[in-house]
Amino acid sequence: MSLRARVDLTQEELATELSRRFLMIGSNRKVTKKSVSDWETGRHSPRFTPPETLEVCDTLKCDLVELALAVKSSPSK
Repeated sequence: MSLRARVDLTQEELATELSRRFLMIGSNRKVTKKSVSDWETGRHSPRFTPPETLEVCDTLKCDLVELALAVKSSPSK
């Protein structure tokens, strides 16, 4: 089960919640449903600042180790 599914969020809901939380900490980063999909399929790896990473962990109710283990590597080119 994915971390997102564990907290019962759709890709769109997660994108919206992360965008809202990032704005609250002063980040202008917008998260889209496509970004979430790309992270989950391993097409792209997320690149967050440390404060953004903590917001992701809080949203997904996980710790840094769980988040790191859940991130799929992008395919090598």
